[in-house]
Amino acid sequence: AAVDAAGPYNTTALHIAAMNGNEACVRQLLAGGADASIRTDKSDTRGSSRPPPPHANTVNGKSAFVLAAESGAVGVLKLLWPQDTAATATATAAATTTTTAAA
Repeated sequence: AAVDAAGPYNTTALHIAAMNGNEACVRQLLAGGADASIRTDKSDTRGSSRPPPPHANTVNGKSAFVLAAESGAVGVLKLLWPQDTAATATATAAATTTTTAAA
């Protein structure tokens, strides 16, 4: 979805809003279908010829939920909790199915 359009480092609007503790923005993005399971990626430099910013290592591989937790955004955590746990359960189930099929 367009709401999940990613910029450099695979950062979406949901990541930015969560990191900044913007509850209203997070609520609107989730209502618009934002995917809370998307993880950041410091090796993804699409659209940027600049080197990674100093904070790139601190956001690598993290969901919006983790970024909100690290910034102490409790209100945002409450909004993201159901989405993050559902995404984690789906990923775990897929990994278990793949492992079982390979065995």
